[in-house]
Amino acid sequence: MQFSNSQHFNLKIEVFENVYPPAEDTYQTIYTIDKVFNMIIDKLRKYSRILIFDVGSGTGILTVYTCILLLSRGVKNFITIAVDVDREAILNTLVNVRKNLLSNYVDIVQTSTLRPFRRISNNFSIVISNPPYLPPLDSSNIDFRTEAMDEGRTVIDEIISYIAYLRPGITILTQSSLSNYELTIRKLKLLNYEVVIFSLTHYLFEDIATFAAFLTYVQ
Repeated sequence: MQFSNSQHFNLKIEVFENVYPPAEDTYQTIYTIDKVFNMIIDKLRKYSRILIFDVGSGTGILTVYTCILLLSRGVKNFITIAVDVDREAILNTLVNVRKNLLSNYVDIVQTSTLRPFRRISNNFSIVISNPPYLPPLDSSNIDFRTEAMDEGRTVIDEIISYIAYLRPGITILTQSSLSNYELTIRKLKLLNYEVVIFSLTHYLFEDIATFAAFLTYVQ
């Protein structure tokens, strides 16, 4: 699987010093966004309003890419809500949304995962996340951009708990074998999602999987 900005829209992305920069797992997530959205693009046009959540937005690259992809396909009936717990990441997302002239399509919220949005249920929604998923090397000095407690599962399991309330039509997640992406898939299936792995990349000590979970009535 190959991906570069030159192949897709020439995104304008600035990276702040302490924000997780776009990396291989970022582009693997973008690859899956591209595949999934092109599969369902005709269905998206039928909804009066679509809510898209980018959980752990970081630089905002997934938000920017998703918006530009939809607009390039003539879909304008959406709002993307970019969330991150880190203030610098929120500011970085804001800068990149403005650089790409997408302010009318994006709301940015500093919060932990999807906590403020539990009661949203009247719109078709999509959750996208490349969350921190690595077990910490040192539990006393965690890099919250890439690492999470509970063997790397804290953020992922919180996202799953809110998926149970929000019931998004589609969820796209990237995760490592080190934090057991197979367990995540099993949990999503218990919530009546059909899960498809779109990209699986092997590195020296781990596999990185990006998968989409479709609520069974969507397909």
